[in-house]
Amino acid sequence: MIRGISYLFCLACLVGLVGCQAISISHYQLSSLNKGMARTEVATKLQPGPRASATAQVGSRSFSFESYLMNNGVQVDHYVLAYEGDRLVYWGYISEFRKLQDADLVAAVNKAYPSLVSPK
Repeated sequence: MIRGISYLFCLACLVGLVGCQAISISHYQLSSLNKGMARTEVATKLQPGPRASATAQVGSRSFSFESYLMNNGVQVDHYVLAYEGDRLVYWGYISEFRKLQDADLVAAVNKAYPSLVSPK
């Protein structure tokens, strides 16, 4: 009886892990990204595709964002790619965006993902 429960528990954990991997991107995939890549190039590198997308205008600059889930080995968290025009300008966790020197990009990500931004 206990042995059967152990097998069921292991099977449930395995299904959970496989499910998380199927919906998230990995650090290995991110290593192939470069600043300035076209959105179409990025799409071929990151599978599955983004979970959500958003746009934000700050002054005369327009940014678009794609949100992915990242499995960092401990948990699954939101990971965002930022484009200006059709070119990749930055990618990282929301907390990393907050540390940028580009005030317009920081303001844009705060507009695009207000629920993911932690208070200062």
